[in-house]
Amino acid sequence: MQRPSLIVKKEVTSLGVPTSQDGISLLVVSAPTTYTDNVSNDPPTIEDFVFTSLKGAEDVGITAAADLSNNVLVWEHVKDFFALANGTTLHVLFVPATTTLAQLFTDSEASNTTLKAYLQKQAGEIKLLGVALNPDYAEDHTTAVSTDLQAAIPLANTFADKQFNRSRPIEVILENRKFSGAATAAADLRGLNSGNVMVVSSRDANRSAKLTTDGHTGAATFAALGLALGKAASIQVNQNIGRLTVPPLFQTKDNLPVEAVEFSGGASLNTFTDEDLNLLHNKGYTFIDRYAGYSGFYFVNDNTCEDATKSNSRLSLNRVANKAARITRATFLNFLKATIQVDGSTGQLLPSVVERFKDVINRAITDEMLENPDPTRLPEISSVEISIDPTQNVLSTKKVVINQSIVPTGSVDVIETIISLDNPS
Repeated sequence: MQRPSLIVKKEVTSLGVPTSQDGISLLVVSAPTTYTDNVSNDPPTIEDFVFTSLKGAEDVGITAAADLSNNVLVWEHVKDFFALANGTTLHVLFVPATTTLAQLFTDSEASNTTLKAYLQKQAGEIKLLGVALNPDYAEDHTTAVSTDLQAAIPLANTFADKQFNRSRPIEVILENRKFSGAATAAADLRGLNSGNVMVVSSRDANRSAKLTTDGHTGAATFAALGLALGKAASIQVNQNIGRLTVPPLFQTKDNLPVEAVEFSGGASLNTFTDEDLNLLHNKGYTFIDRYAGYSGFYFVNDNTCEDATKSNSRLSLNRVANKAARITRATFLNFLKATIQVDGSTGQLLPSVVERFKDVINRAITDEMLENPDPTRLPEISSVEISIDPTQNVLSTKKVVINQSIVPTGSVDVIETIISLDNPS
């Protein structure tokens, strides 16, 4: 018999045509032992690699100098994270430089075992998982997406599903190194049906050039994973990492700390036509973009590797569902194994019990995500409706099924205006 447990399920449906616990992140980064052996204490402990500022990371040896001397990018991604999410908790987990993305998300692989153990120890505190590589092996970059990354995306999606089932919901953001080739030839990431995974494919061109000038040959193929992770960590769960202004007044620009943009293979953003960029966006790629007549650079959208009509095709939509799942679990754990009075003649739930369950979860979701008393935080959902079938027979099933219908907030992708010139005479 299964031990007593609370099961929260997330349904993927069709949609048709400020710093908080929600931003706690884990950066998994590969590095050689020459780097990790000189970081922090000997041997290092988990606590050595949990930071709320760039200085905290530098204090234990994660520095620009260490990056350069080892020809890897660790400090670089940490720097980018805190450029946008300073004060937010960032965990850094090192894996060997021999690690591939596919290995990281494959059961029984050493790096996968390490990652799972780390997430288990953090007991659901980590909400966002970013992965960047510094490989010491030859990478296959004959297309826009390496064979390793293509294999890893569905594996990472399954990994995230398993973490959700273990009450540790996470979203995964992966670095797409050395993006190259024509947009028409790029793999369709949405066809991988991996809504838990976002892929970041571009970077700051000026920063890449500076690193290369300094002798950083490893900087030739990286993507701005740290920026994407930091942007997501710095905003509310329902907000798009590509937003142009800061709510609620929408008077302050929310552009990235980027001066020029190129894809991770070195091709300038300007070498791609509007049609090319539209195609890449429609294929699920996340990259840094700009808007004519508007200063600054912004992520094009918060695409995941899922069909655009699905409710997990956006990072923000997934984060909303996962936050609701966390709230639900925390709320109903108090009721697990509790005594519930049932109808004496049918064994079904009493109306008073049904209403009690509905009220408790409705209030929890509403207080946290709809009517948060913090004036700096906007609603993260539009509405929530709870339904419970009163004919459930708890005596025979030992289970109560509760359905939640959450209407998310919208994200405006297209604004169409019609301008005409009139002669008033």
